[in-house]
Amino acid sequence: MKDKSKKSGFIAKIVAVAAAFICVAAVSVFLIMNNNKVQVLGNMESVLSGAEESSDESYTHPRDEHHRYGYNIGYRGDIPTEYNGKELTLDIEMTNIGEDIKYTYFVYVNGILTEYKMSAEGEKAPFHTLSNEEGNVKTTRLYFTPVNCKKGEKATICIAFMINPEYMLPDTSYVNFFPNHNITSINPLEITINVDTPTDEKSEIADCMEKTPVTKEFEAEFAAPQPDDKNYNRLDKQTILELYQDYPTEDYLKGDDITTAKIRAMGLPGKYILSLYVNHETVPCFDGKYYTMCDVERENISQCNVQFDSSNLPSLSHIYIMAIPYIKDGISWADKTETKLLSLGEEDKTETTTESVLSVPEIDEPSENAEMIVTRGTPEKIISGGNGKLYLQYSNSFALYSESNGNETSLVSRKATENLIPMKNGFAVYDRDGSYMKMYDNSGKLLNEHNFSIPEGTRNNSFAINSEETKILFSYTDYSNKVSRLVAYDIHTSKESVAVEFATITEDSLKSGNIVGVSTVYGADKNTATLKAMSIKNFDTNGNIDIEDVIMTINLENGEYILHEFEDKYENSNINYLINQKNYLVLLNDSPSGAYHEFDGIVRYKGFADKNFSEFKCETGNETCLVALSENGRYLATYDDNVITGEVTVRVYDVESGKVIYTTDKHSYEVTGMQVDEQARSLYILSPINWSIYVYRF
Repeated sequence: MKDKSKKSGFIAKIVAVAAAFICVAAVSVFLIMNNNKVQVLGNMESVLSGAEESSDESYTHPRDEHHRYGYNIGYRGDIPTEYNGKELTLDIEMTNIGEDIKYTYFVYVNGILTEYKMSAEGEKAPFHTLSNEEGNVKTTRLYFTPVNCKKGEKATICIAFMINPEYMLPDTSYVNFFPNHNITSINPLEITINVDTPTDEKSEIADCMEKTPVTKEFEAEFAAPQPDDKNYNRLDKQTILELYQDYPTEDYLKGDDITTAKIRAMGLPGKYILSLYVNHETVPCFDGKYYTMCDVERENISQCNVQFDSSNLPSLSHIYIMAIPYIKDGISWADKTETKLLSLGEEDKTETTTESVLSVPEIDEPSENAEMIVTRGTPEKIISGGNGKLYLQYSNSFALYSESNGNETSLVSRKATENLIPMKNGFAVYDRDGSYMKMYDNSGKLLNEHNFSIPEGTRNNSFAINSEETKILFSYTDYSNKVSRLVAYDIHTSKESVAVEFATITEDSLKSGNIVGVSTVYGADKNTATLKAMSIKNFDTNGNIDIEDVIMTINLENGEYILHEFEDKYENSNINYLINQKNYLVLLNDSPSGAYHEFDGIVRYKGFADKNFSEFKCETGNETCLVALSENGRYLATYDDNVITGEVTVRVYDVESGKVIYTTDKHSYEVTGMQVDEQARSLYILSPINWSIYVYRF
């Protein structure tokens, strides 16, 4: 948690210069936060960190904050010049010559946003939030694979650097993100493609930009004569990119279930790929596609209308357009519109006060109060959908609770054997005793139904959707044919491919260590899945067979797998207390000592793409009797229910620092479910007391 004195800001005066790092361009930026006008040189814009809300009397409104930032960024080490089928790496050095700062990198290949990793075994994501202390030099290695390129082509790699991506305005009383979320980019790279690259399913590019001539009247709006240049015009000096509804200088955009807006580009010529982001996620707004091509010309205005579904967004979001150079031509910089506020609720322009701001407790000032959501019925389970959405599983239906409007909405009916999987823009329902999966939007409208070649009569089948939402994975055991399979189903082509197959318990398989079946599919990234499988531990000549559960990580392309081994220091050698969170598998172990379950206080967890488990040591042993991990692994919630003393403690940890950022001992009633929402910074606890959901903010 930052010091309260380090809240973010107001306006910056920016000075940007180019320097050379190993013959590759780097950027140096210095920012002073004050009340002066803003000077921006070309596209070399930079940004500052976001306001953190607090109920303390020292709370500073975003318009009144003052900061001093400065940094240098540039490539270090070997620069890739060609792609030969192996993952590429880029080392980027960031020297912080100002105060502590948060930032991220975006990686683009020919204008298409490309996921990357922070380590060879890390998890791919569109961006990762980093931080750097004052006076510190930090080198970050990015691991990525180019997309949508053919052998023999040239590809442009563009890295965009954004400061404080987590910044968000608290209300509409003061609407100015600048310079938050603005970007600096390093000189784009050109590489030769020697092998066809993977395809990004979202990469289709629309052709929807229209051109209108630049009139003398329009050109005059951008004229600003200088003492030494009476003919100075911004259209001659920079590319101008704007996102708006009625006029470019409006404070914020307004939307409802569907939001419409306009974009236009003009000025210095260049060929760009445009994409629109809401809360840093790309949105299919260009005739249903995620990207469009934009040829910027000095004599014409390139413009188009955008439209997208905003029915599931919170009442306040942030929105912007990115323009990424498509072809490297000299030095061509990535560009971006200013970030604007998107308001889907009633306009609220009242002054922000300590009473109207959501409290974010400091480590030593935990909040003791919980909000209560009274549900319509008796939920059996709560499932986090992220960003303030919570799916409720009833005995005969599914529902959705949205914090943006405080409403619970009935979605679809439910069979007792059906389960729900949250998706990016909706949810999926499958029958563990069936052979289908249905996909819905968050209004309960059926979008797709997929049917699989699972033999009739099989039971306890397992299903998962990979992180890219391009594949459905399912497993089943066909005892008639003595085989157990893991199958990958391509959502777009409806084709099935067997990723791995094991013989069930037969004469040939009766060997210690043999895998005889897949019992559970926990989750998957693009090419890797995490499973629970059954292994033969012991067998004897009398036909007695001892089966144990093992955790397996499998490569979906070649079927190769590794088994995760854990120290056998517990009474039960089988895997205990597996919790399948949104993007993680969590493992807890209980000690055999005592009349009650006693735990070791260690949470073991792994992302579905990770080869190994990570470990987190809690303050006490028994608090791991129930845990919840947020969708990106940043926050860990623990529930310490001491059945001997009757004392109950809820803690929320920041996993990276290992510090407790929230604690309360007021939740002294039974718990049947727990979820953590990283985006909403909320802990949800399902309790049989009034069958309600209790919400703790941290």
